[in-house]
Amino acid sequence: MGGATVLRLRVDSLNSNCKWSLKMIVDNNPSATANPSDWETIYSYSGGSAIPDINLLQVRIYNGCNTPILNGVYQSFPGGNASEIILIDDVSINPAGSCGPNVNGYGSYITNFNEFTFTIDYRIIPQFLYSPGVYQLNIRFCLVESN
Repeated sequence: MGGATVLRLRVDSLNSNCKWSLKMIVDNNPSATANPSDWETIYSYSGGSAIPDINLLQVRIYNGCNTPILNGVYQSFPGGNASEIILIDDVSINPAGSCGPNVNGYGSYITNFNEFTFTIDYRIIPQFLYSPGVYQLNIRFCLVESN
């Protein structure tokens, strides 16, 4: 499997001290799964019970200014359902315009394209020990303002 998401942000603020964080959160529909680290089974083609683990999915987040915390590095979600990967944190404010790491001040992909545009690539690490079937995960992006 391969694919990409392009995320373009516009963060408006009347407060110059505004800072924000950006996270990806995995959701496997826990009410439909027996194990919080399994993919949701939509359809199983056989009677096997080996369901793929969430950590088979890897994501790589990058942009032209290397602003994501682990820019360009494939990483897995660290746990089961609701685990997250932090793209930008809000520990301290890093204003836009410097084209450096962890930019989290106000700005826009229109004025600072390389700081506020993120490309996310997805891949699955193939393994042949799982039951054939159709499985799914949802990925949510969460942008949170803090002061």
